[in-house]
Amino acid sequence: MTAQLSPVDAPCVCIADGIVHIDRVVSSDADLVALVTEAADPVDTVLRVLVVGARAFAYSRTGIDVAVVQHEFAVLAEKFQEILNDPAGGVQARLDSWRDEVVALFTAQFDPDRTSSAIGKFDAATRRLLNPDIEGSPLAHVMSAVGEQIRQVLDAIARLAEQTATEKAAVEAEARTMQLTAIKGLAFEDRVAELVTGIAAMSGDVAEAVGTQPGSNGGKAGDVVVEVKRTAGRYAIECKDRKLGLRAALEELGQATVNREAAAAIMVFAQQDQCPVPEPFMVFDKLALLVLDKSQPNLTALRLACAWARTQVLADSGRTIEGLDVAEIRSLVDKGRHILGRITAIRKALATAMNKIQNAGEQVNELDDELSEVLGQIERALATPFHAPAGP
Repeated sequence: MTAQLSPVDAPCVCIADGIVHIDRVVSSDADLVALVTEAADPVDTVLRVLVVGARAFAYSRTGIDVAVVQHEFAVLAEKFQEILNDPAGGVQARLDSWRDEVVALFTAQFDPDRTSSAIGKFDAATRRLLNPDIEGSPLAHVMSAVGEQIRQVLDAIARLAEQTATEKAAVEAEARTMQLTAIKGLAFEDRVAELVTGIAAMSGDVAEAVGTQPGSNGGKAGDVVVEVKRTAGRYAIECKDRKLGLRAALEELGQATVNREAAAAIMVFAQQDQCPVPEPFMVFDKLALLVLDKSQPNLTALRLACAWARTQVLADSGRTIEGLDVAEIRSLVDKGRHILGRITAIRKALATAMNKIQNAGEQVNELDDELSEVLGQIERALATPFHAPAGP
């Protein structure tokens, strides 16, 4: 259907500031009349029809331009095909000639019988690079650096092993000395009494070795008794240089508290494997078990145990002492027990690590021998003539 526009009173269409102005233009196009008649907003509908028509018109012009471009490209493709297929000076002919020149060049460059060829030069360069006897070659530099690193590691391990052996010998000598004492266990008991005396004196308390003296029930349980200052109380210490079960240890400690009339008691073991519990310091109400290694006594652990026992005596005395908070002290003692457990575990791990380091030193020596053998094999392999692979 063809649209018809009828001018009425000189219709006018103009553009101002990018806007199209239409004035006094009418149309009797049936499709347009139908759309406007049914439209709720006639002005909006007419504007939409104008926009859609303008876009359709622009697209039709673009389609014509595309067809022209496609035709020009088809002509260009035909000419390009002619250039490619020209048997005399075309691209294909030039490529074939270039290929023949490249093949000839590569054949000359990779001829294994010519020393000036790439393979001949590569052979000579390879021998120089991989020959450890040539000063300044990469392999010689690597071998020198590796050898220096191995020597440093071996020296460090040797010094560490020497230090470990010295410390181990000192520990073993001290242990033998204690074991050769005239009365078995007496040296450990005397050592504990000496240490406890010094610890007690720092708080104004008085310690006494009473292992050979009978107590209130006529027994000798309780080797050391500590009188706590400003109280009528005391705590007892029992020394053990032999293995004991948990029930037997607690029963003996209970007897020590009765025999020495003590508010608390500590059983001190000479070795960890003698103690019935894995922790270095374990508390059972008013009784406690402590490990004080006789070869390397930990004074801090003994101080902590004595502080715990002293707290028990102060709490049991029922006296009010200004500035004394028993609950807070017990909390701090518990914290100290946990720290002591960590210290013991770390020392055990360090001892294990020292043994592993010593073992590692032995393995490094073995590996150094293996490395020397491998290097010898490399050198023997490099001494054989180098042959380039045969060409196709």
